[in-house]
Amino acid sequence: MMLADCRKCVYFIPIEKFEEYDMLDLLDEAESLKHHGITILGWCNRFHRFVKYYKGKCRGFARKAIKQHTLKEYGVIY
Repeated sequence: MMLADCRKCVYFIPIEKFEEYDMLDLLDEAESLKHHGITILGWCNRFHRFVKYYKGKCRGFARKAIKQHTLKEYGVIY
């Protein structure tokens, strides 16, 4: 197992994007858990469960590809 940060994983969907991905039923469930004192930060598509913390050990972690930009794209070099 490796130490992982869910925000950098390809399987992580933050709770702010639940409406965008049409996951309204999960949003309702997350709100109901909030009344019990459980904070939901997102959803893991790999293990099909809520994410309650960002950092920890995970055997399913897969790093997101980093999109690199050229200086030409930023307008630094003409």
